[in-house]
Amino acid sequence: MKQDSFSKKYIKSHLGTVYSVARSIRNAVKDEKDKKASAKKDCATHSSSADEGDSLKMIFVTPSKNRLNLILTSLDEDALKRNRDILLIATEKANLNSYELRIITRNNLANPKLYRDLLNAYNVNSPKKVSFYTDWHERVSAPIYALEVTDGDVFFTAKDLNRLKEWGK
Repeated sequence: MKQDSFSKKYIKSHLGTVYSVARSIRNAVKDEKDKKASAKKDCATHSSSADEGDSLKMIFVTPSKNRLNLILTSLDEDALKRNRDILLIATEKANLNSYELRIITRNNLANPKLYRDLLNAYNVNSPKKVSFYTDWHERVSAPIYALEVTDGDVFFTAKDLNRLKEWGK
C-alpha cells in the first residue's frame, strides 16, 4: 500500500502533466459510458429512421410555457425546401400568438443557420425564443433527455400545414 502511495506521489510531482492528461482521458471515457447508459435506460433516443408522427419520449414539467412545437423528420437543405411553408407559417403563428417556437427533428441535428437564413430571405421576424431538439441517437451534443412539455405546448407536424393555418389568431 505504501508503495502505491509513493508511486502516485512521485508521478504527480514529476510527471504532473502526464498524470493530468491520463486522468482527463479516464474521466472522459467514464462520462461517455454514463451518457450512453443513461440514454439507453431512458430510451430518449432512437437509432432507426423515425417519422415525424412517431412517438417522442416526453416528460411533463411545470411551470407552463406557451410553445409551438413543429416536428420534422429532418432540417437540412433538402428538408428546408420541402418544409419552407410550414416553417414560415409556424414562425408567423408563434409571433402572432406570443409563443416560443421549438423545432423538433427526428433524423438529424437541425441546422439553425438554415432556419435563420430562411427567415431573412422572406423578411420574417424570429420569435422571441426559438429552440431546437432532436432525439436522433447520432447527434453531437450532450446527453438527450426526454422532451420537456407543459400544458401550454401545442404540436404540429409537416403534414399539419392546414391545421396550423387555422390555429391561433
